[in-house]
Amino acid sequence: ASDVYKRQIIDDIFDIASAGVSDLQLNLAPLDIRAMVERAVINNANQCLDKGIAFIVDIDPAVDGEWVGDANHLQRTLSILTNNAVKFTESGEVRVEARLADGRIIFSVTDTGPGISEERLSEIFGVFTQVDASASRRAGGLGRGLAIAQKRVATMGGDLQVVSQPGHGSVFSFSLALEPHRRVAES
Repeated sequence: ASDVYKRQIIDDIFDIASAGVSDLQLNLAPLDIRAMVERAVINNANQCLDKGIAFIVDIDPAVDGEWVGDANHLQRTLSILTNNAVKFTESGEVRVEARLADGRIIFSVTDTGPGISEERLSEIFGVFTQVDASASRRAGGLGRGLAIAQKRVATMGGDLQVVSQPGHGSVFSFSLALEPHRRVAES
């Protein structure tokens, strides 16, 4: 397995351990959405280059500046979603977006992978669930990432959703009501 996937497994183990001990806690602080997204996806972008897949990061200028949120939860969630998209996409593209709509920041990860059948969609957020065990063996992972991502999103006050169809890829998205960070002017 590559170093990126080994790191993902280690991160998953830490997440499993922390989720088992107590509920995840929020650490709200000013964060730069653009910088956080770029940190979350950089290793996955390199994996796309290795696989010959287009990797697109599209950040709405309306989210530039600082917002109050939990950078660790956001970064880990986007990393998990992007890692899954890259693992299961053999051709086409992976797209990561952050945009402002109706006062909420919407984060999404879209891929042109194999997609997920309707009957499997209800199962994918289960603990240690993998849609395709043979693909998971090739790609690595514990089958726990989506359950961890869902818990992190819920802790931040959002709801992780997926739209997918076999042969047409998947879109994982969540929206958060983050407040802009307003610095107090020094007098």
